[in-house]
Amino acid sequence: MNKKYLIVEGYYDFLFYTSLFNKLKIKDIKIIPPQSLGFRYNGKGNTITLLKDLIKQFYDGSVEKIGIIVDADFKDISKQGFHNTLHDIKGKVEKYGYEPFTKPNDYHNGIILKSSKGLPDIAVWIMPDDKNEGYLEYLLLDVIDSSNKRSTEEAGKICNDLKNYSFPEHHRQKSFLAIFMAMQENPGRNITHLIEKDYIDFQNGKMEKLINFIIDYYK
Repeated sequence: MNKKYLIVEGYYDFLFYTSLFNKLKIKDIKIIPPQSLGFRYNGKGNTITLLKDLIKQFYDGSVEKIGIIVDADFKDISKQGFHNTLHDIKGKVEKYGYEPFTKPNDYHNGIILKSSKGLPDIAVWIMPDDKNEGYLEYLLLDVIDSSNKRSTEEAGKICNDLKNYSFPEHHRQKSFLAIFMAMQENPGRNITHLIEKDYIDFQNGKMEKLINFIIDYYK
């Protein structure tokens, strides 16, 4: 029985981390967005609530490890951002004695929550880098392999030159990545294509931090 869990915000996150784990040959981790466990909706709020629900299963041993990856989003738009997101997570788990064990100056390498009540550690990563505002797409655009530099620059120019668009300004990076994906050999594919076609530079320091954090926690 699988007792290691990674909680993510939604379906595309599920697809991305499934593809990433396959690439890294990481097995035996169940990746779950909220809807997969009965929530009506996916999303950040329900993902954090799901964390609290899974902690209860530490007691009977049906769950051994829990990681959670959510977006920081933006303080000015959704009253979130990195620090407020971490505050929301802490608020859900503090009754179980959890506090960050990781020092604030080292948050950018991933955050470990330790329980004063003897429960297992919890791993927290807040996209894009456990420091800044944003979301998964910010990280992905930063770690696209340098061999695709010209395509990335052209996609960025197209995105910045758009005059008629309906998306909110804070979703511009999502549009940027979608344009980059549309310029590739098989346009219309989702973000798993970045991994499947080796568009991501796994030696990039930002990507290495995320991968090492995941590997170290679930080993």
